[in-house]
Amino acid sequence: MPDNDAITKPNPGRGNTTSVSWKEYVDSRLTAIEKATSLASETLSVRLETMNRIREQLDAQVRTLLPKAEYELFKMQIMDDIDNICKQLNSLQESRAELKGKADQGALNNTTTMAAISLLLGVMGILISIFLK
Repeated sequence: MPDNDAITKPNPGRGNTTSVSWKEYVDSRLTAIEKATSLASETLSVRLETMNRIREQLDAQVRTLLPKAEYELFKMQIMDDIDNICKQLNSLQESRAELKGKADQGALNNTTTMAAISLLLGVMGILISIFLK
């Protein structure tokens, strides 16, 4: 039976087993636990820093986004502006069509003068043909 002051543990490099005192064994285990705890703490700290940076980025992004209520207000204003522009465009198209359809006074005067000259020439042609026969 093993001694109460020593513990037997496997030692693959130096034979099958090694005898170590309880104090050494507990100290080595506590050292290993402290190293593992320290490593876990560092890893957790890095993860928390990363998560904090992500949260800060999201907070900054949220501050720059347009709230839905303001978006709806701007959207309605833009839609009203577009409707007004469409109405004005239709009005301008109608005015242009009316102006295009109307003859200006100069063109009317020219047409009237040409019609009067043609009528006179026609009457003169008829009179000449009647008197020359």
